[in-house]
Amino acid sequence: AILTPDDQSTFLRGGYYSRDLHNGTLTVLSLNTVLYTVNFMEERKNEDDPGWQFSWMRSILSHCREKGTQAMIMGHISPTVGSFRHHQLWKDRYLQTYYDIVKEYDEVIIAQLFGHLHSDEFRVGLGGESESAAPISMIPLMSTPILLGPSVTPLHGNNPSFRLVNYGLGGGGSESNNMKYRILDYDSHYCDIEAGNYWSKLYTFSEAYTVASDIIKKDGFTSEAFVTIVKSMEDKWGKESSVLKTFRSYQLSGAGGNGGSQGANVNCDPQCRDEFLCTFQAATRSGYDECLLERKHSWKRDGRSIFGVVGAVMFGIILTIFVIIRRGKKRRHYESPGSVPDVSNLEVDELDEDVI
Repeated sequence: AILTPDDQSTFLRGGYYSRDLHNGTLTVLSLNTVLYTVNFMEERKNEDDPGWQFSWMRSILSHCREKGTQAMIMGHISPTVGSFRHHQLWKDRYLQTYYDIVKEYDEVIIAQLFGHLHSDEFRVGLGGESESAAPISMIPLMSTPILLGPSVTPLHGNNPSFRLVNYGLGGGGSESNNMKYRILDYDSHYCDIEAGNYWSKLYTFSEAYTVASDIIKKDGFTSEAFVTIVKSMEDKWGKESSVLKTFRSYQLSGAGGNGGSQGANVNCDPQCRDEFLCTFQAATRSGYDECLLERKHSWKRDGRSIFGVVGAVMFGIILTIFVIIRRGKKRRHYESPGSVPDVSNLEVDELDEDVI
């Protein structure tokens, strides 16, 4: 049977269950995220904890902590904003509860795996919001990033794709960390429906994002590695970072474009790049909007500063060149008094100032 007797009670109550792997050293929690979405009408009798799933989640994670084991969280809809219309996917109250639980049991959780968007993505908290901030608007800084898997259905301009996620013991340097599970890497495979119906490997994460490869090799998929990647996506001298371009080229699993800002062949202007960088870290629509506004103000402030410095330097250079040329002309004039040209036939406004 797929479900054990213990699984059946929670599955029938709310569509969620857990499964122990590797002799109970790793527990997978399969969440029913539909209960938390903005379009779901929850039961009034238990609005704060639909299906008692949060209570169950705390219980499982607490048990893992007591035993010294680890846990992996899986679900369909991620506690973030979407990347196409930037809609908030979970209701505020449930976002707050979920992240409160994940932060409380941060050292137990090795992965947060979701999907829903039909695109190859991730999310990570950058730590910009106060840890005590409530209600939550940005993804908090946690040990693990949120991985969003692609889709085998090409409904949104994407190629069919799936991931092979590699996890295991090791990394972290110390002997105690070598006895802990962690996500080590993943391979993304796709079917290029434009070229033909065959499957092949698209990329390996650590090889695609070499800016964080040393961290991944040492510690696995930590938030530190993904924060490094996101920070490397900032513009370079006003142009799109190669790291962001890499992300966009894989977002639709190698497809050229979907009519929006996603796709390998789509141009992404500064506004588009700001939208990506805010999407990576926003938990709510309000957090996303505030991030965009802050980046806009920051760009104007920094832009004025940069252009002001550049302008001052350029003005100084031009002025210096002008003075040198003027002095050179006068020096030549004074050194050759006999070389004064005949200006008797010229109109006044045609005369050279130095000659006059």
